Amino acid sequence: FRIINEYEKGVIFILGKFYKIKEPGFRIVFPFIQTCEIVDSRLHSETLDKQEIISKDNISLIVDAIVFFKVSNPEFLINRVFDPRKIIQEFVQIKIRELLSNNTLQEILVNREKFSNEIYDSAASLSSWGLKVERVNLKDIKFENSIVRAMAKVAEAEQLRQSKLIHAQSEVQTAEKILLAANMLENNPVAIRIKELDILSQIAKEQ
Repeated sequence: FRIINEYEKGVIFILGKFYKIKEPGFRIVFPFIQTCEIVDSRLHSETLDKQEIISKDNISLIVDAIVFFKVSNPEFLINRVFDPRKIIQEFVQIKIRELLSNNTLQEILVNREKFSNEIYDSAASLSSWGLKVERVNLKDIKFENSIVRAMAKVAEAEQLRQSKLIHAQSEVQTAEKILLAANMLENNPVAIRIKELDILSQIAKEQ
């Protein structure tokens, strides 16, 4: 007899050959001719080893990532994979390196969630190994403090440039309005007469 817990699957072999998958419960396993391999079907997490990656703009990055996965096919896992965590580590690290090395630091920081989803999508191919990746998180991306300061200066310069641009646009709009008003006065007899009266009034005050 064999007790298979709720979060487990039992892989039954007869004389070393796969026979069937046993669901959780109290199961009969005939000795000598049958063996039962227990597979944990719960959601697992695997923190990947930190790896150094050179971005497209030649900046050295240290990337931390975590992968959440579970066993989707116990038979495949038992027959093909001895260490599922090693398969997860190697596959996802290769995908992270391929993706991030083809993007600049700015693109990586802005699109971190998007890249996590792209890595997750590519991990669907692991189903052939009896594994299903549920989620990939790029937890942390570290780089030198000098890079942080340089990026802050670039952001500050861009903010100043935008402020100057807005101010210049405002001055242009004001000048256009003044010019429009001047043209209207020049072609309006009533406005010209009002201006003449204003000048005469100023002369009278001065006398």
